[in-house]
Formats: sequence, structure tokens, C-alpha cells
Amino acid sequence: MGILKALAELVYLRYMRNLELRNEKPKMFRSSFLTITRRSFCCTYFHPSCLLFVLIIASASYMGQAQNVYVHFNKPVDNTYAVPGFDPAQQVDMRQKLLDFINGTSHTLEVMIYGFSDTSISNAIINRYNAGVQVRVVVDNGHYDDEGTLALRNAGITVIHDGFSSPSTGYQGSYSMHNKIIIRDASNYSSTSDDAVWTGTANFTGAGFDTQYNSALEIHDYETAQSYLAEFNEMWGSSGAVPNNNNSKFATHKTDNTSDAVAIDSDGTYNDRLFFIPPENPESEFVNAINSADHEIFFCIFSFTNDSIRQALEDRATAVPSLTVKGIFDNMQKNVSGGEFWELQGFFGNDDITTLGTSLTYALHHKYMVIDGLHPESDPVVIIGSTNWSTSGFTRNDENCLIIHSTSLPNLFAQEFAGRANEAGLSLPPPPSSRVEDWPIY
Repeated sequence: MGILKALAELVYLRYMRNLELRNEKPKMFRSSFLTITRRSFCCTYFHPSCLLFVLIIASASYMGQAQNVYVHFNKPVDNTYAVPGFDPAQQVDMRQKLLDFINGTSHTLEVMIYGFSDTSISNAIINRYNAGVQVRVVVDNGHYDDEGTLALRNAGITVIHDGFSSPSTGYQGSYSMHNKIIIRDASNYSSTSDDAVWTGTANFTGAGFDTQYNSALEIHDYETAQSYLAEFNEMWGSSGAVPNNNNSKFATHKTDNTSDAVAIDSDGTYNDRLFFIPPENPESEFVNAINSADHEIFFCIFSFTNDSIRQALEDRATAVPSLTVKGIFDNMQKNVSGGEFWELQGFFGNDDITTLGTSLTYALHHKYMVIDGLHPESDPVVIIGSTNWSTSGFTRNDENCLIIHSTSLPNLFAQEFAGRANEAGLSLPPPPSSRVEDWPIY
């Protein structure tokens, strides 16, 4: 029993140290029962009589996590839809979260951003630049003179846009550099532990942080950061501090130079997908994910004009009559040419498909779909990125899209969707009722 106690203490201290590094609080620790928790995964309770076996398994599971992923929502969520034992989603100050992310930079910072008018973000970047951090920035041609972008340029930071490339590799006129990405310390190859990526749907604007409905992922992982860095360097035209317009590539001139397979928040089997658009197109993987749905599909989307995704939703609902499909569109986008709102509402009904938002300033700017997010035993999936579900979003604009298989992350988005459904007046299935003790260790 003394050995068991020592092992318990060792794992507990290791667990607490990891929480300290992430500035998190412990989930729980009780004297008569030991709780081992993998971040955002289920808790499992064990009696000390079987502690040795459990400690070995649980420690391997916890320490074997591919990386830490933090999900940020800027509007209220509904925690009654949290699966028991999982982390509750939270409404946060997204601007402050991004400031914290930037302020944690030690060596290098790459920025790919569409709209950039928030001066608190530009000031934070300038402060890191003045502290000796190498800063490289790519923006959309139409936003080169945004207030935040101008502040960076006036501070001496090199900023290029998607018209920077030479004529043979460059600007496509109506296309957009639509990413909302910051890469932290990935160009510092002497250390891999501090590499991280910020990505999501929020532009660096007052509307993006405060009034629109948006979400962001903060991914702390070397391999994922390197994939994003390769995408940045292709636009920049080099891996160094000085851009090269002869090598710079945007939009349809880009090459497929990164692996689609990544391990975002899974067991390290690289069954998640990361798409940089173009030349990669996530449409078929969207359809595959929809075809895996067993219980429910929830989505929030700004612009949705893709017939294949709409047809896949209808076909899956026909094939699985018990499937719940609920979707919320931005109100300003429901009548766009080629839009899917009226077709889907006609198929599913007014209580399943609706809108939120009153203007482009107060917009439902999300671009996510969550599949079986209330059922952790059913291989849940969340799809999230900068891309709208449209021809431009899938084939022309510079975008990024993640398709993540995870026991826990989809449930966070299900809680976010429940918050939006409450506002929109949509009914939802009952909250999860499964007991955490009945589920396996992940």
C-alpha cells in the first residue's frame, strides 16, 4: 500500500504541475477516491485497491495527449449541455485571450489576418516587436490600410498583402486572404515546446471580438504549428525575415505542401484533418463527417451556398430518421444568391433551421458544424475554420479548416450551439444524461 500511495502522489504532482503550466485549476482530488483527468476528457473514479493498474493507464493517457487545445467563445453558452465530467464551455473576453496569446511570444510571430482595426492587438504586436521578437504579417489586399495594419507598418513591421506576389504567382482580383491566424514561436527551431497557433472566425476588429458571434481555437503543438508556418512561408515567399515576391504564392497558385493528417485533440493516431484552401478542398471530408452522424448535427454558419453539404445533410437525415439536425444562419445571408437557407428550412422545418443577427455588425459570424457532440461514445466531430461553406470559401480564398475527431471538443461547441439555440428559439434534444462512470478512459 505504501508503493501505491507513492505512485499516487507522483502522478498527482505530475498532474498538478501540468495544470500549473496551463494556468488551470485541478478538476478534483478526494482523499478516498483518486480522480485522474485528461484535459477536457471524462473523469473516472477508482478505489485505491485497483490504483496501481489505473495509475499506469491513466498517466499514459493523460501524458499521451497530442497537445493542449483551448476553445474560446465570445457569447454566452449553455452548460446544461455539457457531458457529465467534461469541461464546461465558457464565454470569455476574446480580445484579452488573444492579447495573452500574443504577450506570451518569446521569439517569432507570424500573422495572417483579413480585417484588422483593433489597435489593442496591433499595440501588443508592436510591443513584442520592440522587445526583439521577429514579426511577419500577411493581410488581405482590401485591408492593407486598416487601422491596425497601418499601425504595424508605421512601427517598422513588414506587412505584405495578397497582391504582393509577382504576376505569375499572385493576386486573383476578387479573391480574399480570409484567414484569422497567429503563429507563435514556430520559427524558433531551438525549442518546440512553446509552438502554438491561434485560429478561428474572429477578425481583429471591435465587431469581431465584441458584437459578432465568433469562436477561436488556441492549439499548443509543434507539428500543427509547423503546418501553419509552412502555409505562411508560401505566402511570404521565404522562411526568413524578408519576403520574396518572386516566390510568394496566394490563392490558386499555392501548392499542397503540408500533410492533411494531424492530431489536434485525439489519441495521436492523426485522424484529424487540416486543410489550407486552396489547393486543398474540404468538401468531401465535410460530407464524410456528416455521413458519420448517428444522433445529432448542429451548425452555425455565416454564408452557406454549397449544394453538396446541403444535400448530405438531407440524405443523412433520410437515412437515419432519428437524427436531429439543427442549423442557424446569419440573418443577412439567408437571401443571398445560391444560399441554402430556404431549401434546408423547407426540408427540416422552421423549428430546425433559423437565423440570428440583425446586420453585418451584429452578425452570426461562426463557421462550425458539430456532429454527435452530445454523445462521446459516437466518435464526435467538430468542423471549424475561417472558411464559409461556399465556392469562394472552398476553392479560391486563402482559408484554413479543421475537422477534429475528439471525445470532448465537439461537446464544447454543442454547448455554444445550445446558447445560440436559446436565443433563436430552437428546441433541442434533452441534455446529456449518461453517467461518466459508464464511459471508458480516453
